[in-house]
Amino acid sequence: MKAGPLYHPHLTDDIDLLLKRHAASSEALQAREVLLKQLQNAITHAFGPHCQLVDLTFSPAHTILTNMRVELAVVDRLTPDGALPPIIATPKLVATLRALDLQVISDPSTARTTGLYVSTSPSASPSTPGKLLPGLQLILNYSLPFALTRLRLFECYFALHPNLPALFSVARLWLDSHSLNGISPTSLASLCIGYLQMTFGLPHLQRREVVEGVRQDELRSVLTNEARQWQVRPLPLGELLVGWLRYFGRRFRSKQSAVCIQSGGLVHSPATNSTLRVYDPFKKSHNHANLSPADTARFVNLAKTATDTLEKARPLREVFGPALPNPKSPRMGVNPRLAQDIWTLYESNQPTPQTLENRRKIIRHINRLIRDNYGEVYEVMQFGSTGYGVDTDSSDLDLMICDHERPTGFSPNLGNLARMFLARGIGKILRKAGFLDILAIPTASVPIVKCRDRYTNIKIDINCNELLGLRNTELLAHYCNLYHPLRPMIFFLKRWARSYGLNDPGAQTGPPGFSSYCLALMTVAYLQTRNILPSLQACFDGTPADRDQHGVWLRVKGKPPVWCDTRWKEASEWVCPDVSLEEAVYGWFKFWGSDIDYARTGVDIRLGKTFERERDGRVNTPTSKKGRKGKRGDSVTNAAVLLKDMKLTEPNTPVTEASIEIASIRTRSDSVATTVDSIPVGEVQMAQEELNTLRAEVESVPSTNGKAANFEQPVLWRSHGLLVVDPFIRAKNVAGNVAFSQIELLRMNCRHTIEMLENGLPLDRIMGDFATEPPVAEPMPLPPPMPFGRGRGRGGGRGRGRGRGRSD
Repeated sequence: MKAGPLYHPHLTDDIDLLLKRHAASSEALQAREVLLKQLQNAITHAFGPHCQLVDLTFSPAHTILTNMRVELAVVDRLTPDGALPPIIATPKLVATLRALDLQVISDPSTARTTGLYVSTSPSASPSTPGKLLPGLQLILNYSLPFALTRLRLFECYFALHPNLPALFSVARLWLDSHSLNGISPTSLASLCIGYLQMTFGLPHLQRREVVEGVRQDELRSVLTNEARQWQVRPLPLGELLVGWLRYFGRRFRSKQSAVCIQSGGLVHSPATNSTLRVYDPFKKSHNHANLSPADTARFVNLAKTATDTLEKARPLREVFGPALPNPKSPRMGVNPRLAQDIWTLYESNQPTPQTLENRRKIIRHINRLIRDNYGEVYEVMQFGSTGYGVDTDSSDLDLMICDHERPTGFSPNLGNLARMFLARGIGKILRKAGFLDILAIPTASVPIVKCRDRYTNIKIDINCNELLGLRNTELLAHYCNLYHPLRPMIFFLKRWARSYGLNDPGAQTGPPGFSSYCLALMTVAYLQTRNILPSLQACFDGTPADRDQHGVWLRVKGKPPVWCDTRWKEASEWVCPDVSLEEAVYGWFKFWGSDIDYARTGVDIRLGKTFERERDGRVNTPTSKKGRKGKRGDSVTNAAVLLKDMKLTEPNTPVTEASIEIASIRTRSDSVATTVDSIPVGEVQMAQEELNTLRAEVESVPSTNGKAANFEQPVLWRSHGLLVVDPFIRAKNVAGNVAFSQIELLRMNCRHTIEMLENGLPLDRIMGDFATEPPVAEPMPLPPPMPFGRGRGRGGGRGRGRGRGRSD
């Protein structure tokens, strides 16, 4: 069954915040009332006491916006629901308005059918000296029949559905943001009511059995009594808005139909052009919409585009046009409990003592297996999020097999590699030791073996002597020690990104997103721009390094090793400014939401500042939008090696780099026929793409006589949507594999979160739909002891029996 559209998790909250931000202030409402009284007095003085001014915007039913047009009607009390007598002359009315310093901005000759458009100049605030209130725009009608009865009808409809007034207000704001001013408040109210009648069965108050035979002076009370008999199930405001936009953007055909709430929402009425028609509920010959065919087509196209945007879970702000008023943002009103809630979130998700003990046992067990098979020079070490303290009970355990005879990694003069460096061999050992879900990825930029502990269900990633992961962990751990709130801040930002589907680098649920390591670098980089953190590496720029002591060699399959300067200095004398956690979090969202131009600026924690990107827009690479349309499963058989039926030679047999590549190719061809129950396609593809990207970045570094030029940016970076430079691999953009759609989604959600923070919303209202941490897998019970030796059905060989302890 096809899943329905997925809206932004805070769409309804965003509508509520938007209406609050653009709601007219009490001073503006007071000035509006003063103006209406002046108009009433002037009309009474000019045309007599029987002429009454009526506000048709039914203000008690909905939010009055700062720049919302006010629709008025002049009604003769002697014939309150009939058209005004000819005594009301347009020139005389225009002269009356101009006497009040009001500017008539429409053609008076068409005023009897479209209304007289009037604007006021900004006025001084009655309570705040020196403050100017925005001017108002008025629509003054004096030839519409049934003004009072129509007003009562709309008020009854607005009282029926609790979210109809808010739908009217946000739709008004959306129309004004796109300069669709020809849709009057009366027209918009009919569009909203008609949509609910056609789509959700809003009661039809003008049914024949209700109004037939009722005198005109009794109609208002009849409509009121009819409305009281109905109870309407309220619908979510976000769903109402998207449905309204979808209906008029995709389904409505203005050339064949017209909106008429008297007929239940829609009436079939073919026309010669496609002008939007909104018939009066009491006089169908009158069209309240004042849109040309071109503006009608624009309205339909904008509604369709807005629907497409919201159905992609985009924030609400993306559907509004450039004419959206931009009220001055309030002073930062972050919830005072935000910092405490983030600390509570961080501390409540810390690994339990049992989990920490389980990890230590796993490390000791794997360390013993490696040393027993390959020698005492190897040591298993922990790195990653579990190494610098932003992990949870469900975090994977990242391990590295360190070779103490190669303290700088895989240098060019490495010679023959020990058999230990073949990922398949390590997987074979782990499989014999009882680990589950063995998966080797020898073609990744850092060849790894993935597995799961059978007793604790902890997932494990193991690499061989790739020392950069360890150096990164040490560097980030020291930054966390310099600024005490950094660990909970990184933890919260990872959880926030995951809740919006942004922390998915393996493309498991959508386009490739940001890795946790990338988010950590982005956080440190932001804090450096605010002088909260120093650069621990900038002091070594320009200082020659001893390659045998001050760095490590990075292995890039198919390319010569790359030397990386891993020097950094502990800033023990650094005095960290007193910046609160909530202030730092607010600043992070503001920095990545609006302060930085992704296309022109990159971040680099080694430099400790932002820098200008080189751009030419001519490079087409696998990281571009076009390069991301391949099938996610294409690289599975090329990148994954499932260790199920592999034949391996003795552990101590030396093997060269070339033989590793040959063995990898042979294994890939053999694995095609291997039956696999489940392969993490996203992780395998991410590893392959990361390798390809790293190769391309290394190749694109400008060089002279084979030596990289200093301070030159790889050409490949010019095609990346966001630039976050790795502190050690200087040719690597950590955000290089992130999809363009995810980068833009990060920016929009940062802006959205800023608005929520400024309105003092709590932590749970800031998170998205996927804010919960995945449940921790329950430890599996210990299997019963099994006799040694191989036998059919006991899981020790390749037989087909269903023996005890067999789990694959």
